[in-house]
Amino acid sequence: MKKIIVLIALMAARIPVGFSAASELTAQATFLSSADISTLLKRMPSGASTDQPLRIIDGGAANVGIFVVRRPQEPDEGCTIEHDTLVNDKTTSIFLVLEGAGTIVTGGKLVQPAPVRSNDPDLKLLGSGSRGSGIQNGQSRRITAGDVVIIPPSVPHGFSAIEKSITYQVVRIDSGKVLPLKSSSAAQARGISPFACDRLALSPEIQKRHFDVVGPELLKLTKSARELEDGYDFEFPVDEKTFRLLSEWAMQERLCCPFLDISLRFEREGGPLWLRLAGRKGVKEFIKIEMAQGGIKL
Repeated sequence: MKKIIVLIALMAARIPVGFSAASELTAQATFLSSADISTLLKRMPSGASTDQPLRIIDGGAANVGIFVVRRPQEPDEGCTIEHDTLVNDKTTSIFLVLEGAGTIVTGGKLVQPAPVRSNDPDLKLLGSGSRGSGIQNGQSRRITAGDVVIIPPSVPHGFSAIEKSITYQVVRIDSGKVLPLKSSSAAQARGISPFACDRLALSPEIQKRHFDVVGPELLKLTKSARELEDGYDFEFPVDEKTFRLLSEWAMQERLCCPFLDISLRFEREGGPLWLRLAGRKGVKEFIKIEMAQGGIKL
């Protein structure tokens, strides 16, 4: 993981920078800790396709971003070349495989190319280019943890096979400046957040309190849990201190995990206090993984 951070610095340093007033404001190094990356990996659902931006900065002549991508084996996730073949026209992508294995096809000719539309939900995640239905005369190579693939613009690429799943970091250098800055993503642009906690949405001080103080305290206070179709209800003691902790936690959690539906409810006639966490497909599994890490088995 440390290698990829160095790689961003080296690649960004070679991009000519026009020092306008706007670029001077972002003319600084960007660092991501191994803890940030490890936490994101633990929170990514194993069975869902996810492309999560960690940081996207203005490098002057290009926007430079680092992402973590997980692709499952299931064909209906659209992760192999029959469904997801791409050629970028202004983006260089650098893959570093973290976990799993797969066969990537690069080069050759894109079959039935069609430009990525301006309303394509992945445009601001991948950059401009064309999609296709396959690759002709490409080169196939099996890649595993530790392998690096550098894909310049105009090179078709896609996976022909995925073995259970594959997870990799991607540095994307977008000279077209389509990638949105900071930690935003195409998913957020279309109103759909990826299943991963964005710790960087919180200030360092709030991060520390949220994850090291409030969260662990609420885990200790959890009395019971009940399963719902799209999530879980968690029971808490009915007292003012607990309610304040839950309210504080919910206000911060909605920023770092915007895909969650969060609600607090008192039952009538002096009943218990419930925290409900729910959401779209995949959220329930995410909650289950999170709670297991905190020692609560659902």
